[in-house]
Amino acid sequence: MTLDPIKGDKLSPRYEGPYTVERRTSHGSYVLRDGTGAPLKRHFAPSQLKLVLEDIPDTPTFTVKKLLGHRDSSKVPGTKDYEVQWKDYDVITWEHEGHFVERQCIRDYWDEQAKKEGTTLPTSPTQSSTPDTVPTLLPNTPTKRVSKRQRV
Repeated sequence: MTLDPIKGDKLSPRYEGPYTVERRTSHGSYVLRDGTGAPLKRHFAPSQLKLVLEDIPDTPTFTVKKLLGHRDSSKVPGTKDYEVQWKDYDVITWEHEGHFVERQCIRDYWDEQAKKEGTTLPTSPTQSSTPDTVPTLLPNTPTKRVSKRQRV
């Protein structure tokens, strides 16, 4: 598991993952792979890693094709639900931001929204008075997957 460098508030998860260590670089950082086996975009220092010894049971996961929209969550105030178009499925569902294992698709969605509006995104939700702020999410991951159960 890796330390979340942009943790938003004290109730946000401090670590994200799990990831598999692929190798250690000559400079001492680690190259990690996500649940699909794809390498993460950046390397992680040992101080940013947390060892998880338990085997995580296989959880069914689905790949996101595209995020179509967002709304304020009715279940958890201050969070968002996202309208998800699934890869290899014709169904579109609403998913809470906490269901996303790898959240690069959410970052991509907010980047796209900022380009449409011609604005820059706030660095934290407290810096904007608008309700459509960027949720604080996981660091860069190349794949876009969602799980109905949260992995620990």
